[in-house]
Amino acid sequence: MDADNAAIDEAATAIAGGLTAALSYISHFDTDNVITGDASLVSTAAETVDCYINNGGCSHTCDRSGEQHYCRCPSCWEMSDDQFNCRPMSDKIQTQCHSNAMEITLHKCVLADSHDFTTARMSDGDCAFKKNDDQLTVTMTNPLGECGMQLDYENGQIIYSNKMTIDASKFEGRIVTTPAIDWGFTCIYETDYTVEKAATVTSATLNHDFGAQTGQFAFDFKFYESESFEIVQDNPTYKVGQQIFFGLIMNDNIKLDKLEFAATDCTVSAGDYSFQIWDYSNLNQCLPDKYIGFTHYPTTDAFAKFSYEGFQFRPDGGSTPPEQTISCAVKVCHEDDEDSACKNGCYGV
Repeated sequence: MDADNAAIDEAATAIAGGLTAALSYISHFDTDNVITGDASLVSTAAETVDCYINNGGCSHTCDRSGEQHYCRCPSCWEMSDDQFNCRPMSDKIQTQCHSNAMEITLHKCVLADSHDFTTARMSDGDCAFKKNDDQLTVTMTNPLGECGMQLDYENGQIIYSNKMTIDASKFEGRIVTTPAIDWGFTCIYETDYTVEKAATVTSATLNHDFGAQTGQFAFDFKFYESESFEIVQDNPTYKVGQQIFFGLIMNDNIKLDKLEFAATDCTVSAGDYSFQIWDYSNLNQCLPDKYIGFTHYPTTDAFAKFSYEGFQFRPDGGSTPPEQTISCAVKVCHEDDEDSACKNGCYGV
């Protein structure tokens, strides 16, 4: 009987040391794009842990060395709030949500002796980890809309998500003692942006040095010589009354699948004075008027084109500073959303 108990103990020890439950951890990222969490290395749920039954419910090691049993996490992992499941420490796996890609950086210690990072793959395609110069971390870049990435539109937000699978390391090249890992990653993008820049206006000319304020999606604002929108004016000079051609460009004019965008309004301001030159919801502005002739042209790829006549503010009995700011509000839409700004107002005419 003692021999049988010893055999049972030996088998339980082997199972407890080698069994790792499949993980499914969905991480949401906001402005700093870092997975966060607070937990300890050893669980506090000793009264409910029995290592002899289903590994105590522990995702990793079930420690039965003492009178009470505990769930333990390996190096570079931390205990989740349920005190049974381990997750990578917040500083060991980080995701950045760039304007056109999701970038995942992983410390190799997270997978040490259990899984092979070279087998990591997303739902589809050939996205893979690449070693970094520090030799301690690896990084995978998943372009938005590629490698099986899913696009959803919920509550006014653009949501990109994907699943990563990592195979267990093989013993003697043939057997594994842990299941593969499944991790979920999500990037949430805002849909409202403002692109603006100051310009200097004199009685004769309009001078500007234009840049762009970027959000999670990147936008640029450029001026062009003519209606063809082919030649960019790096240092443009206009006469008041001359038609000014400008474009709003999203993500370097690389269109993301199922996404579109629209300028909902544009305003020119100087000091305490401002004038709205475009309001997509005002159907009277859909066609150029006889004063500033604001015109919107068909959007191609991720490039929206507009023009208007340069002007100055000249209030009675006073003057305005020569510096002006033109700003355009931009809305990013899902193509299947029939109620979006991109399909209504002047864009739906």
